[in-house]
Amino acid sequence: MIEWERLDKQEQIKLRDAFGHYLDTLPPTCSLDMKIARFQEWLSQKGIRYPDRIKAESS
Repeated sequence: MIEWERLDKQEQIKLRDAFGHYLDTLPPTCSLDMKIARFQEWLSQKGIRYPDRIKAESS
């Protein structure tokens, strides 16, 4: 599997946009945990691993 962090920013944006369209087909949720789990599952079907937590970038 490819690590999410190894993708360039443009590829990440492209995937997030496509995921947004996919989300429109699912029941809505306010749960951040559920949103992350759905994103991880969707990405895993594309051979991409998304971490449980993203490290905050230092400024």
